[in-house]
Amino acid sequence: MTVLFAKPLLPLEKRKRATLWSSTKSLFLFSLILSCYFSFGSVSLLSVVQNRARWMFHNRNPPTYEPPTGPFLGPQRECDQGKKTLVLDLDETLVHSSFQPSDDCQYVIPVDIDGNIYNVYVYRRPGVLEFIRRMSELYEVVIYTASLQKYADPLLDLMDPNHYIAKRLFRNYCVCSEGVFVKDLGLLGRDMKDVIMVDNAAISYKFQPLNGIECKPFINDFSDTELSEMTPFLEYLSKKNDIRQFSTLWGATREQSQNI
Repeated sequence: MTVLFAKPLLPLEKRKRATLWSSTKSLFLFSLILSCYFSFGSVSLLSVVQNRARWMFHNRNPPTYEPPTGPFLGPQRECDQGKKTLVLDLDETLVHSSFQPSDDCQYVIPVDIDGNIYNVYVYRRPGVLEFIRRMSELYEVVIYTASLQKYADPLLDLMDPNHYIAKRLFRNYCVCSEGVFVKDLGLLGRDMKDVIMVDNAAISYKFQPLNGIECKPFINDFSDTELSEMTPFLEYLSKKNDIRQFSTLWGATREQSQNI
């Protein structure tokens, strides 16, 4: 029987290098477009790929991001007057994105990088649309993401046709601190006692740790219930005079709900 190959087989070492480059390219593209954090527990091929991707990223895009001066948020919309401000991360908090083609995703976002079009396949976290709708009743809802606007803007256009989200802040609003993008909530132009952020990476709000609560990262777990579990706690915070005095209760609240 004759076996046909689409491409000539490479020697083992060349195949390893080709696989490494393919993985590096994927991570590199994610570092360019999205705000994903990669972490691996041991030194391995993946950790080599990770370091290579970081090296490529910093050589191509030096970390010199300067957020605009002045408050990021203007006056509240009429429908948000008097509400506290809920700041939501995007990737791994509300959605998960991948370059791997899939029929199970909800959105496909084409992104242009250096003249090449890459499709980003996006999966919604279970309950996210209802979560945003409900939160908009209680809060001024703001998206604050370290992803690029060219990816996040068209995605949010699809996710939020009713404009529950008051404002979108992208990577150019982030501060690059020690190699990571940090979201400086102090630059929003809101009283910090009235601001709460939900992010899957606590380092994102390290400048104002009492103004953030950490959620579990979402990566295609379609039995995920994180947003519905967080809703009662966020409803509770919306009634407090100073959110910072109560935000640390989230850990105990989560543990208690899991033990019920």
